[in-house]
Amino acid sequence: MSLVSWRWALLLGSCLVVYACAQANEEEAPGEDAGAAGEAGEAGAAGEAGQGGDAGKAGSGGAGKAGSGGAGQGGAGKAGSAGSGGFDFAGSGGAPSKLIDSALSLPPPTATSCQNEGQTGGDCNNSGLVCRIFSAEEGRCEGCNPCGKPGESCNASVKCGLGSQCYAGVCREYCALGDTSACKNGGKCKDVGNESTGVCVF
Repeated sequence: MSLVSWRWALLLGSCLVVYACAQANEEEAPGEDAGAAGEAGEAGAAGEAGQGGDAGKAGSGGAGKAGSGGAGQGGAGKAGSAGSGGFDFAGSGGAPSKLIDSALSLPPPTATSCQNEGQTGGDCNNSGLVCRIFSAEEGRCEGCNPCGKPGESCNASVKCGLGSQCYAGVCREYCALGDTSACKNGGKCKDVGNESTGVCVF
């Protein structure tokens, strides 16, 4: 073979090698593109997961509104009405509306109302009952048993005689407020919260 023929053979061989390498590079490129596409797919899936997270937030937001709007406000409303109802009922049930000395034992609020505190009969229409101090402006009719005498110990208004009421654990005689001579033996007429009648203390 001549020298020219060898040169052409080498040149042709070189061209074939370059062409083969180019084809190999082109075949590897789609693989890389496919890998990138795969990563993009995963990123897309992650993006959808993120949207799912937003949906989750929306759900929790709704739950929060439902909790504070329904249970919180509703519960507070019911509690408020129950509380006000209780106080109204207590006021209309006959309990003292103004402060009375806590040391004074009071007759039951269900007893007949009277206006002549410290006196027997009168509004009570019975000589065996006394109008005991109950509030600032009225009394309640009550008898006595065992009708303790002034100075004797007691634990309830009914334990004192008709002329006295239980104060600080002792039966105390009634007295008219402002009357300096109402209490005997140097006693003082103590204001226990009623507008006209007190009890004698020493």
